[in-house]
Order: sequence, then C-alpha cells, then structure tokens
Amino acid sequence: MNRETEKRATFGRPLPPGRKRGMTREQVSENQRQRLLAAVSVCLAEYGYEGLSVVGICARARVSRVTFYKHFEDKLECILAAQSIALEGLEARLELAGESGPIAVVEALVEFASSEPDVARLALPCGPLMGPPAFSKRATRFQERLCGYLLAASGGGDDGRSITAEVAAGGLVAVVGAQLATNGPNSLAAIAPELGEAVVLQLHPLHNFSLAHGSEEGIAAPLTLGGVGEGDLPVPSRSR
Repeated sequence: MNRETEKRATFGRPLPPGRKRGMTREQVSENQRQRLLAAVSVCLAEYGYEGLSVVGICARARVSRVTFYKHFEDKLECILAAQSIALEGLEARLELAGESGPIAVVEALVEFASSEPDVARLALPCGPLMGPPAFSKRATRFQERLCGYLLAASGGGDDGRSITAEVAAGGLVAVVGAQLATNGPNSLAAIAPELGEAVVLQLHPLHNFSLAHGSEEGIAAPLTLGGVGEGDLPVPSRSR
C-alpha cells in the first residue's frame, strides 16, 4: 500500500480488525498501522494530549503494545504521523476549493471538520488538544498555508504575505477549532455562512459576493452586512 492509499484509508475509514487468514504479513502490518492511526485521532479528541496513552491507543485499535512499538517509537510519533495525513488531506481539499473563491475555501474547511471531526482536530487543535511544540508547530504552518489558499482564491497571489489574509486565516482556524471542541461537529453548518461572509469582508471589503465566488467581473457595489453599506457606517467623532 502506497502513501496515497494510506492517506485515504486513515481518514476515518481504517481497515477493520479481521482474520489474518489469507493476508500477507505486510498486509496484516499495514492493517494494524491504519487502525493505530485512526485510534490515536479518536483518543486525542476524547482525552487530550496529556490524557492520551499508548495503552489507550492500543485498546482502541485492538492491537498489542508490542505491535504499537513495531510501528511507532512513542505516542508523539504516532500522533505526528496521523496529523501529517490529516493536514495533507485537508490542504488538498482547500487547494481544490480555492479555484472557486474564498467562500468555497471556508465551506471546504467547515465540511471537512463536520464530516471527519476526529481527523479535523489533528489539523485544528484547540485547548487541551494542542499537545507538544512539534504538534502545535505543524498546526501553525497549516494556518500559514490556509492564508496562502485564501489569498490565491481571492486573486491576491499565494505567497501568504498579507496581514489581512493572515488575520482571516487565523480567525477562521480559531473559530472552527473552538466551535468543534466546544459544541461538536453538528454545530458548524449553522455558522458556515457567517464565516464565509466575515472572510470575504476582510479580503474584499469593496467587492461583491460574485467576485468572492470566483467571478471575473471586477469591483462592483460595496458589500453590505445586515443591510448597512460602507457609506452608511457611522464615522466616529474625534475627542478633543
């Protein structure tokens, strides 16, 4: 099994523990690895990094500790392997969605977190799920990549050198991660439209939603939020 197959299999669909009859030694080993990678994402969501243990991972995956240490040195190595696959899968979705504009990127992120919450928590850790620096740094790098996807989707290039896009990406990750951790995956669909509007307002304050969806019509009427146009916003008075 190659790495691309591994990535698909571990996204919430590990091979089930079954009889070894008819399977090669390599197939059995790969089956066990897939189950360990799937198990660590579930255990991390349930117990957080500090409460995570090799014993718990093995119990969830239905493999022995001896088997675990044939594949991974410790729980951190197992988590990082699962996180790499989660990030690769998520970034592939976001890059594809970016062809349709920044709202599509937001929708792809929300859909991913809603449909595969345990895997999404590896890419969008929050609170007790943050884990050690090696784990958190990867999540930070993902945020930088998300910034690039948003910039590219909005026609601003993909080098990620935009404070506005950084703020949009950071806020998006923070809100989705916190919502997922606090209220669960079923709560995300309700906030997706508002998230999309907020991101567009940051990236395209004078563009309409047709541009945000990938149209090439250019600048149009100012966006409105709650029926208030940019020209209608109150101007704060200066205190003397």
